[in-house]
Amino acid sequence: LSMKSSTSTPGEAKLPSVQRVVVDGISLAAEVAGEGPPVLFIGGTGMPRVGWALSEPRVRAAGFTTVVFDGRGVGDSDAPEGPYSIEAMTSDAAGLVEALELTPCHVVGVSQGGAIAEELARRRPELVRSAVLIACAGRPSAFAHLLSKAGLELSRALDAQVPPAVDVAETVWLMLSSAQLQDDELVTLWAQLSAGRAWNGPGRVGQQTANVAWHEHDVSVGWSEVRRPVLVIAFEHDVLFPPTRGREAAAAMPDAQFLEIAGAGHGGVAVKSGEVVDAIVEFLGRH
Repeated sequence: LSMKSSTSTPGEAKLPSVQRVVVDGISLAAEVAGEGPPVLFIGGTGMPRVGWALSEPRVRAAGFTTVVFDGRGVGDSDAPEGPYSIEAMTSDAAGLVEALELTPCHVVGVSQGGAIAEELARRRPELVRSAVLIACAGRPSAFAHLLSKAGLELSRALDAQVPPAVDVAETVWLMLSSAQLQDDELVTLWAQLSAGRAWNGPGRVGQQTANVAWHEHDVSVGWSEVRRPVLVIAFEHDVLFPPTRGREAAAAMPDAQFLEIAGAGHGGVAVKSGEVVDAIVEFLGRH
């Protein structure tokens, strides 16, 4: 492990500072801000650290040190050739926690990042104080498996150079519920918010490969081994990880609680950010 920081003067310690942390030869870009118990945010597939902009500032304001980072293959972090795996990206997160001296920390993960957070709590419990798993816990739906395979095959067919419009359309329909997709103003707004972040190259294929492999194995085998306090958050209209799947996972974990948030699809972490952050802050405050 090694670390380089652009941290400013001590008087500015509460402001975000971009750091480069090298874990197993992979340089990860991370931002650390705030004061208080540390919280590591782990993004979903292709999600850069700015994707937490609706959540992280409010959690920080509630009295926590927050850490957001670009996973391998995303944003300002290195994008080595694949294959990637959830296990390898869990090791990345563990190395980041150790390098930044966050132990033990709260971990908040969404979608693919939730799978990583779950694995981190299971495999490296000494690093984790509690975990919040958003839109990810439980067995993925058959549709989630079809979508992950289709996305990987498309990326491979186009040599990982997928037109940005494809990502915008996919992001919008994952973000919104079927009812919300009928609202032209809302669709236009989220299309504009999702535009301008092309994600191509080996990181794209790598993370998509990790998803396909994760969806093909029995995710339930490790639930009983997640012995840290866990909050599972599911969204009413999530077609990838429906609430019934999250409820099943939470029931199988020794110390987990379940929350379903109404009126949102897979992207509820953004669309229902107020409710999500309130739940996160209340849960972390008790652990």
